[in-house]
Amino acid sequence: MNEKIHVDSNTKSKHELIDEYIQLYDDYLKQLPIKKVQMEYLSGVNRFNRSDARYLSQFNHEISIGDVCYIDFGQAYTYEAGFQHFGVIMNIIGNKVFVVPMTSNPITYKKADPNNDYPIPQLFQLTNVEGLYKASVCFLHDAKFINKARIISVNAHIDPQTMLFKQLKKRMIATISQ
Repeated sequence: MNEKIHVDSNTKSKHELIDEYIQLYDDYLKQLPIKKVQMEYLSGVNRFNRSDARYLSQFNHEISIGDVCYIDFGQAYTYEAGFQHFGVIMNIIGNKVFVVPMTSNPITYKKADPNNDYPIPQLFQLTNVEGLYKASVCFLHDAKFINKARIISVNAHIDPQTMLFKQLKKRMIATISQ
């Protein structure tokens, strides 16, 4: 079905494409639980309001490497970090930031524990970060560049000169270099 939609999209009018997309999206949303619909809604509204270059000209967050930000990663496929999560800024280049997404999910946190017999190497535990209320874990394999406009707030900071940040960076580089 998806291949057919792609092929047909070249021959349909703008209004036909919009109507078809809205119907597909409506059907998709109706089968989701309310929590997922809320996340879809928030990410969609954020994209409407923030994806234009004019938003960046009004971007007023002072950000720096090591900041832990609340970010709207947007829609995601299965096994990708998506929607609203915290993330650590690892680098800043122009209007983009390289971030490592995070979660405070306690089950995922345990999977990253280096004291486990088999800790998951793509996960990195963050403990005792001032400004965060829960221990968190970084998804090293989901590190990526995003537009600064996806940053909702700056909530904490990990000094790039600390051992914690240096270990995070080293593990991130090892993960994405494999």
